[in-house]
Amino acid sequence: MDIRSGFAEYLHELAVFPNGKYDDQVDSTAQFLDWIKKPMPNWGIFEATRRLAQALEQPPKPQPVKTVFAKGSMEWLAEQEKAAKLQPQPSSQFPPRATPT
Repeated sequence: MDIRSGFAEYLHELAVFPNGKYDDQVDSTAQFLDWIKKPMPNWGIFEATRRLAQALEQPPKPQPVKTVFAKGSMEWLAEQEKAAKLQPQPSSQFPPRATPT
């Protein structure tokens, strides 16, 4: 049997329901549509697995490469000065003295 003729028979059975001779395919279609609209009890694990598979399909993003300058070079010195400016300055443990007036 050709798929197209089978599909034509299926559509005919749906179209003539409930007055047609056969209703098996209409019943199975109705049962499927009723079943598919109910949430699956294990939908969460299905969704988690789907997301994991999707993440594995995507190529990993490359990590940025930090440039390492030769020690003592102009770039290295500029980097050291910049890092020193970002470091918090140590504060004195004692408050400033009050000057007598």
